[in-house]
Amino acid sequence: MFNIYLFRPDESPELSWLGWFSSGFLLAWLLLIAFKFKWLGFLFLPVLAFTIWVTCYVFFIFGAYINYEIVASMIEANRQEILPYCSWENILTSACLLVFPLWGVHYVHKRLASRITWRHLLIGGILYGFSLLCFLPVAWRQDQANIHTGYYAKSAWWPLADIRANYKRVKEYIKKGGRQFYEIMCLPSMAELPSRCVLEPQEEITLILHIGESVRADHLQINGYKRPTNPFLVHRAKNLVSFPDCHSFGLVTRVSLVGMLTDAEVMRRIPRYASFLDLFNRHGYETAAVLSRPSSIHDFPLEILTSSANRQAYISPCSGEGTGMFDSTVRKVREIEASMKGTRRLILFYDSGAHPFFSSFNGNKQWLPDSYPVNSPLEHLSKVINAYDNNLLEIDREIEHILKLVEHKNAVFIHVSDHGVALGEDGRFGQGNLALPVRKPAFFIWMSDQFIQRHQEKFRNLKANAVKSVSHDYLLHTLLSLAGIESSLGKKELDLTGESAVPFVAPIREDILMGEQKNSW
Repeated sequence: MFNIYLFRPDESPELSWLGWFSSGFLLAWLLLIAFKFKWLGFLFLPVLAFTIWVTCYVFFIFGAYINYEIVASMIEANRQEILPYCSWENILTSACLLVFPLWGVHYVHKRLASRITWRHLLIGGILYGFSLLCFLPVAWRQDQANIHTGYYAKSAWWPLADIRANYKRVKEYIKKGGRQFYEIMCLPSMAELPSRCVLEPQEEITLILHIGESVRADHLQINGYKRPTNPFLVHRAKNLVSFPDCHSFGLVTRVSLVGMLTDAEVMRRIPRYASFLDLFNRHGYETAAVLSRPSSIHDFPLEILTSSANRQAYISPCSGEGTGMFDSTVRKVREIEASMKGTRRLILFYDSGAHPFFSSFNGNKQWLPDSYPVNSPLEHLSKVINAYDNNLLEIDREIEHILKLVEHKNAVFIHVSDHGVALGEDGRFGQGNLALPVRKPAFFIWMSDQFIQRHQEKFRNLKANAVKSVSHDYLLHTLLSLAGIESSLGKKELDLTGESAVPFVAPIREDILMGEQKNSW
């Protein structure tokens, strides 16, 4: 009977009570039908119970409504993401939601089926229809008052609407997801466009792009956070430029990667060309991609968009390995960097970083306790934040090891996270929701002394542009400038190393970020 989209007594007592009233009659009518026709009950009741439980679980644990991105994240979850939620409570609940309705239908059908007549079914339908007639005027009035927003304004017209809403999301995902993956596989190459490299022939350069995971900007010490989460980066502050007001292309990894690696933009969601790696290859760069081995559909865009790299290398599965995961990333990047023979090099690497559920590392922990129950993160926020900040300490250590590899070379290191993560803001937890920290990922650039000496103007412009609002749109154009590549695709207003960079001011509409638009990621 519970419908989280309707029952909000603090906002609309009339709507809430009439919702209970109408949903009660609807449920009673559906139960009569399920007990009359046993096969229908076997099909319907377990689905009903499980759907409502998942909807309520997502709402109370993560503070989120079921939307396209939530459905996609559930379907695409890999083993490492699923395991933390396989607690005995969740396993027992899932088993009960499957077994109990089936047993109940079988038990009641033997005793009631012959006593339920078509007259009972007709009366049940009439009572539900009458309750709905009482309900709709209030729902319509509240809809006009904007109590409900977006798609769920329509939910007010039908109690238990979460069943229909979830079905629509799954159907939308199946139709939309396959088309999107096919489209990025068929994108034309950026290398086909007119371009040239303006670097001096004798200049050796190493560019490292670190795609982070769920690192939010406001929890970085370099951005003014109260805790020392980036002690190594702080020591390198004179060579570091951070952009604390960065806006993400998407709210989940699968979406953000498209905005980070192609020419897609926040307000122009569909990419026209594949990743920039082809363009680097054309101009003599030796390219490498160091990735977590793909274990879910979430990883496929990265796998597809980096397939044109001269080589792809894989690290161990990321989630749940603690310090070992970061150590294996550093080892693999070190191996790749040492084996590169070209004078121009681009290394892209990605690992799980600060992906929820936040692991308790075996290494040094600065903030304790940092272990929390997976089913109640919002009730243990201090522990959640401790675990997250300890995670950032490990990422800082990982980056320091990478920087030591190239600090004496002509080198640039760029860290940009796919999105942030909610830690209790607006009653929300995790990613895939519209909490402000999810939309504000970390973005910073480090340059070696040698690079700064060669390109002082670019470093000055970076520092001057650090006060501006930026987005993932700027990554491609800034990276091309740092690499000395001029392309007809380049935009000076999105190049943070230039004097013409403009602040990001495009309005971020909720329906765009949540994938609600027809032609969008």
